[in-house]
Amino acid sequence: MNKNTFDKLINSNIVLAIVSFILTGLVGVAVSDHYQEKASERQRNHEILQRELDEAQKVLDEVTYHIRHRWYLLQKLKWGMDENDAENFSILFSEYNKTKDEWNVKLYIYKYKIRRLVDDELAYSLYHKRGERKEIKNRTLNGINIHESFRNAHNKFKDYKRYKEGTDSGSENFEEAFQKGLEELGLQSDKFIDAAYTIFLSRFSRMK
Repeated sequence: MNKNTFDKLINSNIVLAIVSFILTGLVGVAVSDHYQEKASERQRNHEILQRELDEAQKVLDEVTYHIRHRWYLLQKLKWGMDENDAENFSILFSEYNKTKDEWNVKLYIYKYKIRRLVDDELAYSLYHKRGERKEIKNRTLNGINIHESFRNAHNKFKDYKRYKEGTDSGSENFEEAFQKGLEELGLQSDKFIDAAYTIFLSRFSRMK
């Protein structure tokens, strides 16, 4: 093939159309791959967020159940002592101790999971050491320390139990003190649970 024939072939409409078609196809594949990769990345991020939300809901459900269950057992212990039902009280006391020990074992696990998956202020309100200070922007959580409220109610329960058993005859009204401890624990628990699910649902809405 001589040079003139080759030049005519290169500049022919058919060749130009073929080259144009090939280039368009290559560009199209590149663009398609780019958008497919972006879509895959968005899907992966969505799946990661969904797993975090599922895990967050799981830990919140477990924590809030544990809080209300322990509070209810304390209330039942008071009813048992008021009714002087020794056999029923012994069963309730055993169940309460088991729940209390489980709470103490899981407390820091709950706190770290809530901090990582849900909210730092909520984790702080679940438990913080005495003297530890943190600015709380969520007004519902202001002044709340669930574990300390449990500790206070538990100590009031022990005082009332000793009084009922006749091993402590002090002048303090142990029954009233225990009841106040239960009421304070119930109030803080309600605020904590309300804030927990409000924060969780807010995060879920942002993801959507």
